[in-house]
Amino acid sequence: MGQYDALVEYQEVASRYYLASFDIQKESFDAFLSRTSTATGVRLNSISLTNFREKQYQGYLVFPNASFDDFITDFVDDVRFLIDPAFALSNIDGSKLDKLLDALSQKGVSPSIEKFKKDLYDYYRLLRNDVAHCLNKDYKNEYKALDKTAIANFYTTLNEPKKKSQLSFDDFILCTANIKNIADLLTISLLPHIDWKQLVLKNKGKLIPRYVRFLQEGRTKRLHTYVLNRIKNLYGYALDELMINNIIDSLE
Repeated sequence: MGQYDALVEYQEVASRYYLASFDIQKESFDAFLSRTSTATGVRLNSISLTNFREKQYQGYLVFPNASFDDFITDFVDDVRFLIDPAFALSNIDGSKLDKLLDALSQKGVSPSIEKFKKDLYDYYRLLRNDVAHCLNKDYKNEYKALDKTAIANFYTTLNEPKKKSQLSFDDFILCTANIKNIADLLTISLLPHIDWKQLVLKNKGKLIPRYVRFLQEGRTKRLHTYVLNRIKNLYGYALDELMINNIIDSLE
């Protein structure tokens, strides 16, 4: 998502730099647009500035939502590898996240995602779908239902979400931050359900491919560090000493 964030930020910088050169006292926006676009080889004669910025901010929401869809696809693959080879998204109606949460619940996995975060995700997803499919709805009820107090209390350095007609660049930042937080919570929720010993032993050629060398050389302490670092680098999880010793004893 970081690369998409940078792409959106670049577009916003370019837009602000471009619009900063517009002087309404000297010419109309249509004249400014026609003159400057022609100079770049892209002929654009007329567009509503207000509508353009509204749709632009709304369009920014496509990027984090697309990234999150990709994350969920990869997350399903991870669950299959880490916990259950038969894991799949459920067939319920709803978003891809809804299908994932339902499938996880059937495995006893319950991510601690507060309602206000899920509602905020759904709100921005609807705005993303609206601009992507030209639905032209207002989503006033969905906006009114957001727990803005809870959102402000959690995302203390960010502005609260705006109505569709009043979106700003800050909505993109809030949308991205919320999606990253949900992704973190999903990832953390898996950790208690992983049988690390069986996982490593079953996939030792993939997870700890150099273990044979350390065993042959009798470098048990180095093997201990190797197993610890490999799992931590791959999954961000530090195995405790007892678990690592159990894995090494089983390797021998």
